[in-house]
Amino acid sequence: MNYTEALEYTHSLSRFGWILGLDRIGMLLDRVGNPQKNLKFIHIAGTNGKGSAAAYCASILQKAGYRTGIYTSPYILDFRERIRIDGGMIAEEDYAAVASAIKSHADRLTESGHLITEFEFVTAAAFYYFNQMDCDIVCLEVGLGGRYDATNIIGPPEVAVITKISLDHTDVLGDTITKIAAEKAQIIKPGSVCVSYPMQEQAAMDVIAERCSETDVRLILPDLSLLDIQETTTDGCRFSYEGISYHTPLRGEFQIYNALTAIGAVTALDSYTVSPQNIIDGIGGVYIPARLEIIGNIILDSAHNPDGMKALADALAKMKISPDVLVIGMLADKNYAESAGNILPSCKRVITTAIDHPRELPPDRLAAVIPGAISVPCNTEAIKRAKELCGDGMILVCGSMMLVSEICRNHG
Repeated sequence: MNYTEALEYTHSLSRFGWILGLDRIGMLLDRVGNPQKNLKFIHIAGTNGKGSAAAYCASILQKAGYRTGIYTSPYILDFRERIRIDGGMIAEEDYAAVASAIKSHADRLTESGHLITEFEFVTAAAFYYFNQMDCDIVCLEVGLGGRYDATNIIGPPEVAVITKISLDHTDVLGDTITKIAAEKAQIIKPGSVCVSYPMQEQAAMDVIAERCSETDVRLILPDLSLLDIQETTTDGCRFSYEGISYHTPLRGEFQIYNALTAIGAVTALDSYTVSPQNIIDGIGGVYIPARLEIIGNIILDSAHNPDGMKALADALAKMKISPDVLVIGMLADKNYAESAGNILPSCKRVITTAIDHPRELPPDRLAAVIPGAISVPCNTEAIKRAKELCGDGMILVCGSMMLVSEICRNHG
């Protein structure tokens, strides 16, 4: 297969949806030599902040001279963003070669009734590639949940990281913080170390602490008494922690807590040498798209659930930004009424729009819960209408990573 054919094949597996469970990914990896067994991991689960924590960890370890893989989802502009080494995306020809090596095994499993999903296939491809490229360590982001997510096929990671836990995917993971935390905490395994986001809800923290006790795993929680937040602006955040000054170009106070979580993770790595300067440079050199990213007069953010929207609203307020127009589109299985309600006070006008996804929430349904909202089904037209309404004023796009991705492709 060439790259185009490999990508078409990969996306064709999306027809099977998202099927949680470790049996299928285990069988597929068995057939390709279990490459994950040759790798070391920082495994990252949580509701919000997984991608940011993974990016911080990878940036720091790269600065320390380690060949660092990172596996994340979803992507914004290019599928290959999901599989990177030292900041560089997997080459098209490399993905084609890896996908070709795995395809026949995936097809035979599917034909025998063990349906290999897109996420499972890409996860296996990532492990295969990282092993081929002799990565020293891989920053591995969980796709959904933790217990039965395909990434949890790995053995004990060097560090298990739990980012901010809140209500999301409640139809799959449970309808309380306690239930969701119980699913995500299953990435914590004997022989590892656990680092938690420092501002977890107590219900989540109780579950994480209990899982660590059950597995005899050391729990590390960043000490907020040693944190001094200096400023959060459109240039990012400046803070000091344990007497060391840092600057992250990622915007929003919550990014400081994601950074502290990453600092805890990399300093917990017993077999790796990471200097304070590596951490300073890694925090300062991180980049991740669509996290309060400002392109011209458009703000792009991945917030898609109530907690994420609240954090976004708080960040905008601290940066003294009041967007003239909010362009929002969401998936129907999200808590869209509460999510929209949390961001609305930050914006002057609202346009609801569609997402090219089977689970999209029709924009007129979203508009029905937002007083004064205008429904514009085509998101390209929605941006055009927003610009007509506000001229050079600020436009905020959020509600779904898929919407942000579509806007980036059309207007980035």
